Amino acid sequence: MTTQHSHSQFTQNHEMSQESNEFNKLLRTIQNEIQSPVLEIFDNVRVSQFKQMIFNQQQIIANLKNQTDVSSITLMQCQTFQIEISRIQYYLTLYSKTRLRKIHQMARCNSNDTSKMTSDENTLFEKYKLLRNEFLQKSQIFEPKAEAKPDMSTFVFVRILTNVDNFKIHPDDEYGFEMQKGEVYLFPYYSVHDFINTNTFELI
Repeated sequence: MTTQHSHSQFTQNHEMSQESNEFNKLLRTIQNEIQSPVLEIFDNVRVSQFKQMIFNQQQIIANLKNQTDVSSITLMQCQTFQIEISRIQYYLTLYSKTRLRKIHQMARCNSNDTSKMTSDENTLFEKYKLLRNEFLQKSQIFEPKAEAKPDMSTFVFVRILTNVDNFKIHPDDEYGFEMQKGEVYLFPYYSVHDFINTNTFELI
């Protein structure tokens, strides 16, 4: 009995640890998106994962509330699940709003680069450009000067997530240098954009 209980507790702790690690990775993705001057690749895997988690927890809440005799402990469990759902939904919404703001900005910049958009984002992007152009034409408003496109030379702070050897700020640099995990640097975005949402750098 003790062995079975210990194994069950170990499995539960392991699952909680994995869930925590995945949530931290989601937070890192969102932080990178917020700090990056350009649109990053959409993290569909983790977004789908946590949307499914929300659905599962909502099912658990519904099942608990449908019990004939709902105890105070059960109600506390429901409240705990609901708090967790609200927390995850907040970050997913923040992620979506950040990307939406950038997509609108890209449309106002007359950008045609949709390589990092999802199919839904691409559809929204094209519709927004169309509606905007129609409004300007019907209002007989001259097309305003396009906004400046995001500057890839914008400087960003990065934290090193794993030791890096021979890093070059510019590909043509003759010499690179080493960076240690945990160190913080200020680099032009173009030098680190290929490493964003990897286990190498995170924007801060």
